[in-house]
Amino acid sequence: MKLGLCLPQLGAGVTAASVKAFAARADELGYDSLWAQEHLFYPLDNPEGYAGVPGRDWPDPYRSRLAPMELLSFVAGMTRNIRVGTSILVTGYHRPIDLAKRAATLDLLSGGRFVLGLGLGWSHAEHRMMETSMERRGPRATEMLRALRACWGDDPVTFEGEFFRIPRSKTTPKPVQTGLDGKPGVPIAAGFWAESAFPRIAELCDYWQPVAHDLGKVMSDSAKINAIARERFGRGPIPLMLRVFASPKLKGVGDLGGSPMHPNWVGTADDMMPLLREVKATGAAELIIDTSFFPQNPGEEGWMMQPDFFQPLLEEAKA
Repeated sequence: MKLGLCLPQLGAGVTAASVKAFAARADELGYDSLWAQEHLFYPLDNPEGYAGVPGRDWPDPYRSRLAPMELLSFVAGMTRNIRVGTSILVTGYHRPIDLAKRAATLDLLSGGRFVLGLGLGWSHAEHRMMETSMERRGPRATEMLRALRACWGDDPVTFEGEFFRIPRSKTTPKPVQTGLDGKPGVPIAAGFWAESAFPRIAELCDYWQPVAHDLGKVMSDSAKINAIARERFGRGPIPLMLRVFASPKLKGVGDLGGSPMHPNWVGTADDMMPLLREVKATGAAELIIDTSFFPQNPGEEGWMMQPDFFQPLLEEAKA
């Protein structure tokens, strides 16, 4: 099983030095991937609540965040082997020609090390800012995936849909990689999780990447997605990437207390080892550990400790 980490991106201690040290050490130790997420702003008047839950405060780390594609470009340029990916970009904040070009450029310049994670998002305020419909974001996302695939395919490219129109064009660059179907394209990791999205994942995505879901439900839903992929589209299975939240017991950190994100892997690497083995036993392709919401992270130094802290889990994942 592969093991990845979420980059220093949110909250305190995220500096050029901490990003460089974290990424370089993760690459040196043999981690498989580094990831970044997307939100546009931190609302000070927040009637909708975090994750669409009324009255739920946004996690404090969101007060400060780096833009994901720029962060990943910086990291790809200073590493040699490790993959970089978005977990996730919100489809409603993007249009296909621009996103296809940016993703293919990062894939080309990194030597084929980019994974494009996409999801629907939940913020009404951010969708209003980007002038896209929350109510139609599902069909728009499906069309976005089709348009991206078209842009990465052979020239001339053309696309006609409800949301997007691409006139007969030459689109460059083309990605270095191919998807699971052998067609040119940046691998797409689906951050969609609603059952209505399962056909979209089964037909158009290369990985499924649920975040912080109960493992039993993940496996049940994965089986449903793979059945659709096999029976309706002649594809599959769709490999599983699972992202989990963690609160590591770093040197100098006292009581870990609670975290706003659940489920949460808490404690030492030894404490987390049974959870990693449970995920590995499912046959998951990759596990991604996210410490972005770890309340006691001691700033820059805390970020720099983490690749070494999780090294025992890396060794077990690859054993």
